[in-house]
Amino acid sequence: MPPKSETSTSFITKCRTSELYENRLLIQARRIYVVEGRYPKKCMQNELVDAGVDLPQPKYKKKEIEQIFFETFGAYFRRVAEERQQHRVERLQTTNHKFDYIIVIDFECTCKPAAKNLDLDSFEIIEFPVVLIDVNQRCIVDDYFHRYIKPVRNQVTAFCTKLTGITPQQIANHGVSLQSALLEFQNWLTAKGITDMRYAYAVDGQSDFGHFLQTSLKLNGLPFLHDFRRYIDVKHTFQQLGYSKKIVKLKRMLRTLDMRFEGQLHCGLDDTRNIAKVVLRMLHDGYSLDYTHKLVPQDMPTMNPELVCLDSKKVFYNRWMESSTLRPIVLTKTDLSKGRAEWCDICRNFLCKQNFSVALA
Repeated sequence: MPPKSETSTSFITKCRTSELYENRLLIQARRIYVVEGRYPKKCMQNELVDAGVDLPQPKYKKKEIEQIFFETFGAYFRRVAEERQQHRVERLQTTNHKFDYIIVIDFECTCKPAAKNLDLDSFEIIEFPVVLIDVNQRCIVDDYFHRYIKPVRNQVTAFCTKLTGITPQQIANHGVSLQSALLEFQNWLTAKGITDMRYAYAVDGQSDFGHFLQTSLKLNGLPFLHDFRRYIDVKHTFQQLGYSKKIVKLKRMLRTLDMRFEGQLHCGLDDTRNIAKVVLRMLHDGYSLDYTHKLVPQDMPTMNPELVCLDSKKVFYNRWMESSTLRPIVLTKTDLSKGRAEWCDICRNFLCKQNFSVALA
């Protein structure tokens, strides 16, 4: 709670006639203390009353309360934001990054309305977009990888087209097999020298590698590629670094960072670019990113299984967890410090470097 010593009616009048409320530091503080939910409307009203602020109207909209709240406690929030900015500068000067590149992927799949998505094999990859982030330069590489994938079992329905913007004609004219796309993807990484660098995959949630990729490889008769066994879950990292109190979706992450979603939602390439924006912002804030999850065999005992935050998805998620060959587990700080992220539980090998062309032959 802001100290009462940093509020006054004269300060309120001063803020209303100055640019303090629009100050970037105050906008940052507003994100920290309101957008993340640490100051709900009722809490802000109570604190304003305790500070002696007169609220003549019986009811206020939340945005109106937020403005009065920040005008009242503006000096406090400015000081907090300045402290956080200083911490950010210190982190940028001292952070040693574990990876040279972060490879952001967000698959789009065949799909049906939620009530009909009872078949776990109905999600088959039809779009394979990749955006590359240079960690040391803290920038998104201009070149990107993008392929449409021909499904072998499922069809691109009208519902799927409406959601993703992908039409059956696009798949027929420009689609390639999943095997070809994966081999082209590895060649693309090799041509850029990424395979000789330290890199990590980043995804938005557990579905991309844990469900969509596993299902598509199985339907194509292909083995799971061990290179995808560990990854950074951007949602998980976003919460762990304190940007939000709980796991949130992509648009909420962007809104929390005072950014907007650019492009069409559920267009794979647009989603991937916006996920990359979130990752880039965390790097600019001085954070070093590390693996958050790895995939292990279904029968492997573990003390830290991945948990579902959305109750409505628990039933489907549990069915997926039980039917998949591999399941995700959360990597703890102890796991990372002891190098367990490097250990491949699939082939029981340390620093597994499985070659795509050999595995997919």
